[in-house]
Amino acid sequence: LQFNITGPSIESVGQYAKIIRERLASIEGFGKVDLDLQLDLPQINMQINRDRAASFGITAADIANAVSVYAGGVNIAKFNDADGDGQRYDIRLKAEDGNFNQIADLNKIYLRATNGDLVRLDSVASFSQKLGPAIIGRYDLQYAANLYASPSIPLGEAVSAVEDITNEILPGEYKYKLSGQAEEFAKTFKNVSFIFTLALGFLLHKNTDASFPFIDSFCTSVSLIAQIFLARRVIQNWLIWIFVDIIYVGVYFSKDLYATGLMYALY
Repeated sequence: LQFNITGPSIESVGQYAKIIRERLASIEGFGKVDLDLQLDLPQINMQINRDRAASFGITAADIANAVSVYAGGVNIAKFNDADGDGQRYDIRLKAEDGNFNQIADLNKIYLRATNGDLVRLDSVASFSQKLGPAIIGRYDLQYAANLYASPSIPLGEAVSAVEDITNEILPGEYKYKLSGQAEEFAKTFKNVSFIFTLALGFLLHKNTDASFPFIDSFCTSVSLIAQIFLARRVIQNWLIWIFVDIIYVGVYFSKDLYATGLMYALY
């Protein structure tokens, strides 16, 4: 089961996602719920003094590349130890392990000015440490948090729980959307209902004198879906039954079958 939470604020998305994760995890049979958004990971922010860097002929790209090489490393070439074996290995350039363990160590980095002089990194840039997200996910131009679970309860029941909890917690500008198997589950029911309605409606139209062949076929297909939901213990199956009964009431009243129509209205 996969779904995401989206909204205009990354902090609020993370807060709501954590609440939803805790609520879902408390449901028996739902199991562990994983969240890919973490907002409290340590980060180092770099502020470049562009005017001072420009006075040395050093660009922001020069500074970023230097930090990347020493602190993280970059791939500079490929290597193969035997010609024609198809195995090629990356050659990675970076500082020796242990040389950069804290922010102050970044001051060991020097850059070359246009006049040939060496300029220490902290002369043109400053660093600060703060907490923030390692990865910022987006979906439909909104900030997004993805949640994953492997419930032991039926998928339909799990989807129903997600819908109930997200509708209860999320304000209007924040949305949820199913993905993965849950999304395919919902699409399958829509497609099956549509195809079954057309096929049965065509058969009724060609082979019977039914007054409303396509309405009859639609109600039949929706009733089958409601029955499947009932078998899967999805509580909202009664909403589908009410919807179908309302249609049947109109059909029976239009055919002067008032007793049957009243019976469906009581249902």
